Amino acid sequence: MDILFLEQKAETECLKILSSNASAMEVRDLLGRFLTPNLAAASARHADSGVRDLASGYLNELADEGDPFAADLLRDLTNF
Repeated sequence: MDILFLEQKAETECLKILSSNASAMEVRDLLGRFLTPNLAAASARHADSGVRDLASGYLNELADEGDPFAADLLRDLTNF
């Protein structure tokens, strides 16, 4: 439970960074250190097309590895 709590806290903080118009470099660094399907999905809506491509690639990798949340987020993004 402690690990889950810390992961959720980290994800919340990272989502704040993403929503604050983080630069493409900041987003790439962030995803390189900590990646969840929610962070990848949020990054897939970034203004920079390179970040969007990177995030979509991460979501595809996660979905290919069997992550059902990533697969659902990919479906949502294609319908966005």
